[in-house]
Amino acid sequence: MSDYWLGLFMKEWKMMKGILITIFILAMLMLLFLDGVTAEGLMDFGLVITPFYVIYSLNTETNQIHLFLHQPNRANKIFLVKILTGLSFTAIFQLVLITIILIRLMLQKIDISHGADTMVLYLMYCVLSMLVISLFPTVVLLFAWNTYHWLKGMVGKLAFLIVVALTILGSTSFIYIWDTNWYVKLTHWGETSFSADKFKGVLNGLDVYGNFNIGVVLFHGVLVMTLYVMSCWLLDRKVGV
Repeated sequence: MSDYWLGLFMKEWKMMKGILITIFILAMLMLLFLDGVTAEGLMDFGLVITPFYVIYSLNTETNQIHLFLHQPNRANKIFLVKILTGLSFTAIFQLVLITIILIRLMLQKIDISHGADTMVLYLMYCVLSMLVISLFPTVVLLFAWNTYHWLKGMVGKLAFLIVVALTILGSTSFIYIWDTNWYVKLTHWGETSFSADKFKGVLNGLDVYGNFNIGVVLFHGVLVMTLYVMSCWLLDRKVGV
């Protein structure tokens, strides 16, 4: 990693370490003091940490982003550092929860000796799945954020209402597309499944069966890349923040 990229990551950490530490402490306090809260349940937050982090970081840095605008590929560097930082924190957060789960099972003297490797593999599969899935809402919000700032320069306060309306319209259209035959034919291929049914009742509140279609992953991957490139273009060419 070049000194330039290292400097960007260090700058991001210094700016956002407060909110990251706060999220971690609040999660641990919930786990310790709230009845019904489990480490398995907290793992679901892995789906929303990165989207929340990226938007919060962008809003925090809005008054400073202009400092990057004279550099080549400036938007890509800004967005990539924030997304990777959010994903890294989410992964660390999830790994801490996995460690807590395994320690709890050992303290409860639950015998998983014949399937410990499978359980760890499944928990890692859950973490990886959440990281990949969280990229979609992250990039959608990133595109919405850039669209808002672009429109703000033209229509002022109405930009927020327009973005909300476009988001609702886009979400409704996407739900409709999911039910079409062409979407099913285009994406429902290459099914892969992972079953850990033997751990049902051991992993509190965590699904013990997962499957996905490679076609779905590729479809959403192309959509994510398209929205990401458009977001970079908007910040580089259109947005004055």
